[in-house]
Amino acid sequence: MDTPAAHSRPPRWALLALAVLLLAAYLGVQLIIALAVVIWMMVTRQALTQEALLNSEPFIWASLIALAVSAAVTIGLALILPWAWRLVTSKSEGGLASWLGWRKPIHLSLWLVPPATFPLMILVVVGVTWLFGPAEVTSQLQLFSTRELQIAASIVVTMLVPLAEEFIFRGALYGALLSPAQEGVPEWRRQVLPLIVTSILFALVHLMAGFETIAALAQIAILSFYLGGLRAITGSVKSSLAAHITWNLVSAMAIIVATNLNL
Repeated sequence: MDTPAAHSRPPRWALLALAVLLLAAYLGVQLIIALAVVIWMMVTRQALTQEALLNSEPFIWASLIALAVSAAVTIGLALILPWAWRLVTSKSEGGLASWLGWRKPIHLSLWLVPPATFPLMILVVVGVTWLFGPAEVTSQLQLFSTRELQIAASIVVTMLVPLAEEFIFRGALYGALLSPAQEGVPEWRRQVLPLIVTSILFALVHLMAGFETIAALAQIAILSFYLGGLRAITGSVKSSLAAHITWNLVSAMAIIVATNLNL
């Protein structure tokens, strides 16, 4: 639910433009860096086959760096552009609260989100594994294949990635798709479109990132709707961010333990 005054809300086209720009930056920077590394490795003949390229440590490090840089650029744009809008237009549309949903959650205290997310995640993983098998994602496992990668990847996927993705999907895009409150229209109806669209796009982005098995897609789909549900109920991207960080942190720890124990 969005309780801040409607008059402080930026135009929907501006919110949508911000969401598109953030998503383009997030995916585009990753693609540019990855292509540059691939070309360099092929030219220097460090990897002559696709399999050798994808499994080479330089390429894995490059992928992680690309993810970190793209997330950092996305976060920077998300913070700078609302300020630039106010500077250029001399309008003060609610700051980050209206642009990205960065406000105090309602109906649910923020500190309750992590302890609520952890048992849900366990139930989802156990249930999905029982129905479809292990949700192993090769690209994820590669990022945690060595001790150095485990340290670097843990920082990136638990801090930078959740913040960037929440600013894109449950922040700017959710706000752009959320229709203004109208008398006589139930609050839940306003949340349906942004919840469905952001959840689907979030899942599609992860499909592009290598989440291709049925089990992996099932987990991402459930996570998508859970994060969107938190955004809808609390009116704040802070709640979905807390849940996203918790989910990624537990996943990273599980992969590290499994890798070190050769499970």
